[in-house]
Amino acid sequence: MVDHSLHILVTGASRGLGASLAKHCAQHYAKNHPRVLLSLVARNETALTDCARQCQHYGAEVNYYIADLQNTDTTMTMIETIAKQPVDIAFINAAASGHSTDGEELWVQQQTIIQTNLMAAMACATGPIPSMKQRQQGKLVFISSIAAYRGFGLNPSYNASKAGIKCYADSMRHALASYGISVCTVMPGFVNSDMSAAFPGAKPLLISSDKAAMIIRKKIDNHATLIQFPWPLIAGQKLLSLLPARWADKILTWLSYGTVTNPSKKDSR
Repeated sequence: MVDHSLHILVTGASRGLGASLAKHCAQHYAKNHPRVLLSLVARNETALTDCARQCQHYGAEVNYYIADLQNTDTTMTMIETIAKQPVDIAFINAAASGHSTDGEELWVQQQTIIQTNLMAAMACATGPIPSMKQRQQGKLVFISSIAAYRGFGLNPSYNASKAGIKCYADSMRHALASYGISVCTVMPGFVNSDMSAAFPGAKPLLISSDKAAMIIRKKIDNHATLIQFPWPLIAGQKLLSLLPARWADKILTWLSYGTVTNPSKKDSR
């Protein structure tokens, strides 16, 4: 008997882009599939429960899991449990961030960001892969950022983690292609969320998380392997990566993405 159900995994699903992806997928796919199961993972139980309730309203079945993705061992066990029912689409979305105004990040903050954004993402992707290989199909969607193209002083660890995600996704695309598994890297600009609200720099071309989710879902359905938006920011970041580092740093400082002036440096006038 052919199983016509669709199983979608979304991590970081309580707020922001993750929640919007969950709700948008529930609303869209429930119209076209006899059964849609969403497995939602996040740390905030209240917000995750609310997201699950909205997804159920659209006609999807929902299982949700409260988890702190920093603990990769626990995360691996949880994802393996979820993947006992083969996952068709996995949205690997996790975002921890911290902002430096003096060029220094606390080591504990760096560990949290790398553990959540990179290591946990790798753990979440590993669980669904065996059944995808067995079925010769499946989609892994990694949420990176345009920050991966060129780092800046306000959040070095976040930039590094998202660059790591991009490189990992690119590598996995090559590694899994022969198994019929599609791997997509998503490189969004500024998406309206609690995290972007806390970002101290300018946020040009800010878009809603709902609009970002719609863009991603449509392109995933069209078998995209790279999704990047909005194009002016993508072009700007790529240009910065081609410029001499000193020039690029000056531009980023002018745009308020650098660090503040060193207070120990006295005015020599």
